[in-house]
Amino acid sequence: MIVNQWVPAAHAGDAIGDSARRMRDLFRQLGHTSEIYALTIDSALRNEIRPFDDPRSSTGELTLFHYALPSPMTDAFARLRRRPRISSADAQRQAREAIRVCRLVGPDSTEELHAATTLAVALGWGNDPDSGIALLRDVCDQAKRLGDRDGYFRADANLTTVLDLLGRREDAIEVAYEGIAEARRVGQEAVYGNFLRGNAADSLFLLGRWEEMRTLSTAALEWSEGDVSRVVSLVNLATVEIESNAGELAGSLLGQALLDVETVREAQYSVPAYQAAASFALWRGDLPDARRAAERGWDRVRETEDWSLASKMAATVLEVDAASAIDARDRRDLVTIAAARSNAGEVLVSAAPGWEFADLGGRHHAGGGSHGSLAATDSRFCRCPSLRDIVGA
Repeated sequence: MIVNQWVPAAHAGDAIGDSARRMRDLFRQLGHTSEIYALTIDSALRNEIRPFDDPRSSTGELTLFHYALPSPMTDAFARLRRRPRISSADAQRQAREAIRVCRLVGPDSTEELHAATTLAVALGWGNDPDSGIALLRDVCDQAKRLGDRDGYFRADANLTTVLDLLGRREDAIEVAYEGIAEARRVGQEAVYGNFLRGNAADSLFLLGRWEEMRTLSTAALEWSEGDVSRVVSLVNLATVEIESNAGELAGSLLGQALLDVETVREAQYSVPAYQAAASFALWRGDLPDARRAAERGWDRVRETEDWSLASKMAATVLEVDAASAIDARDRRDLVTIAAARSNAGEVLVSAAPGWEFADLGGRHHAGGGSHGSLAATDSRFCRCPSLRDIVGA
């Protein structure tokens, strides 16, 4: 049997991506032909993950789709007629079954911890985040006891992400620092520590702890061993410098980051660079440059199904459109106002509450918050009404 898996974004260290690769290996051991196809692929995974535009992606006798946010992959999946299809809406059930099988084989296996991490992530991004958090903490404890370093840091990194999505940023930072300390203890600070520094930096920025973020990102840059960690560190440092004074240092850091983005094209890392570029241009009053950066970032994020990333980039696009509309209003430039309104409308439709999860059992949020944080009051789309006020929604 040909078993294909579709993963919107293939990132090393991501619980869903790692699980998909383990499933592929298992299918192959059982004698099946199995491949993974993705829209965006980390450089380190290009030799084992195939691009989604490969014609063979739609030839599977069984196709497993790891769903997150509507994209070209969603429509293609719907067109797979007369072939068995499985959506990640079943992730929790499948993970529980994997845990049950692991326990039948034997207790305390790393495979069981991996399945438990997958279940916890599904819970954390779904309707029971508290249970997901509790399970991730338990996996961290068990992985430490078993000496499973990969299992521990995978769970710890996902725990910081889920806590941040829930708006529990202080807790996310504490967990990240615990992981960094553990990475230092086992001599893996450059590998695991840098990833967790990147997670903590986002939370520190949103909490206004900019000096702490600067120190953490500087340390990450010093420990950087590859393109990805370097880009993340440069973007984090550029972001805090832009918001502090938007001076020459901010421009220098941003320039280095944008150059590196050309070699690290994954949206997970390139979109924040375009966000920073748009912000820098706005601070300097360069609206055309801000629009170019926002358009590039939005085009990149639309290739993925990362709803959290889409939220952040959409907020940037809307901020730039609002600034353009204000400038155009002062100049009586009705053409630019109309263009800003049209573009903002398209972005707002993609962020309508419940839009992207209406038919797949996703969490709905009264009053907003369907993107980004799981808390409605934490949604960054609170900026949107200002654009409506300007152009007359």
